[in-house]
Amino acid sequence: MIMYDIHDKTSLISNLFLSIIIPEQLFEPENNWEHKYFGIDTYSAISNPKIIRKRIELTIERKNQTNGFSNLTIKTERYCKSNFFFYADAELKCKNDEISTPLLWTYESKVAKRRSDTPYLKSGMKKNIKVAERKLIVETGEVSSKMELSDNYTCKWCLLDAIQRMPKVPDKSLEFKMIDEYDSIIGDQTLRFREAAKTETGNGMKDIYCFELLGPGTIPATYWIDSSGRLLFYLSGMELLVLTEENGKTVIPISIFSDWQKKSTFDLTLPG
Repeated sequence: MIMYDIHDKTSLISNLFLSIIIPEQLFEPENNWEHKYFGIDTYSAISNPKIIRKRIELTIERKNQTNGFSNLTIKTERYCKSNFFFYADAELKCKNDEISTPLLWTYESKVAKRRSDTPYLKSGMKKNIKVAERKLIVETGEVSSKMELSDNYTCKWCLLDAIQRMPKVPDKSLEFKMIDEYDSIIGDQTLRFREAAKTETGNGMKDIYCFELLGPGTIPATYWIDSSGRLLFYLSGMELLVLTEENGKTVIPISIFSDWQKKSTFDLTLPG
């Protein structure tokens, strides 16, 4: 299955765009906003078209602060089994730079049936993290650890904010260390503009733009945005994030993917 080639009409990304109506309303990524993403397991969907497996729900909220900073609130939930979820929530103070560099943040995680429940089997964890003097300092209770870190760095999910404000300039690339997701350094990464293209969507031919992330320790990823900068899809191996809500309003209803076979010869059906 071809996944990333927007010019191949049988590819996963082409059929994603064919199935959606791109919002007409202007999006201003430098302002305050909240996006909710629905994560689909691409492997299970392709191998068993009658099943859609939700891997993750992710909500990211951006609020501007003074003096060139912003706060990001990122909440994720991953389904485990027996109706349990793994919850991971982070609050980050970031620079309004090209990669939304975080300066200090908190990270909490737990396994539970509901976010409001107490952690199951003492699975709860809270970390306070900051960067000082080129070191990533992680405090977990009374335990503290330090890791060497270069000047240029960011967290994986901070890029969901940064990518929406990046200039759509050919040959533009950024080099940095990646923190995955909030407390582990995984190596040198390159984020670069890949291409601009016109593609068929549910509401006609539209201009879309792609950035890609490459580097050791990560699966190559592509970010697909509309002409306003709105991130519609994040695609990386088995992980696909689909923008479902913007500021509480539906953007892409997941149910529309049940019509994929009716619209093309593509052999993947995702029930709503």
